[in-house]
Amino acid sequence: MNRVSCLHNAVFGLVLSLLTIVTGCGSSGGNSTPGKTSLPDLTVTITALTLGSCSGSGCTVLVDYDVENLGATDAGPFDVLIEGNPGFSPITTSVPGGLTAGSLASFSDVLGPGGLANVAPTVDVVADSGFVIAESDESNNSDSQTCCGTF
Repeated sequence: MNRVSCLHNAVFGLVLSLLTIVTGCGSSGGNSTPGKTSLPDLTVTITALTLGSCSGSGCTVLVDYDVENLGATDAGPFDVLIEGNPGFSPITTSVPGGLTAGSLASFSDVLGPGGLANVAPTVDVVADSGFVIAESDESNNSDSQTCCGTF
């Protein structure tokens, strides 16, 4: 009877240990949140593209976008690259304070003037364009949308 009880306790302990590992509910000893990665994870969402003024040198586009850190740790300083194709010069916005874990920051930048007549431009926004932040997922750092019809 003692052996059966001992074996039962050993199996129960093993199952409990495996559940703790799989669900991430153990003590990690760090600043992480259960179920989240221990690295930052920056994502970008373009929230609006608005046609601005137009002149002989092209049109401007107001680009509104959000950058969110889905990771469980803070992201240090990084840059955001905004490109408009065809015919726009790229611009870079610095985020010198970085982004704390779980937070979202909203930005507005003006792209242009630029563009080509009769072509709807595509706007790309890339967070951490210089790849200075080690992240859990580098594939979700950008968003792209076609803007405002043709100029």
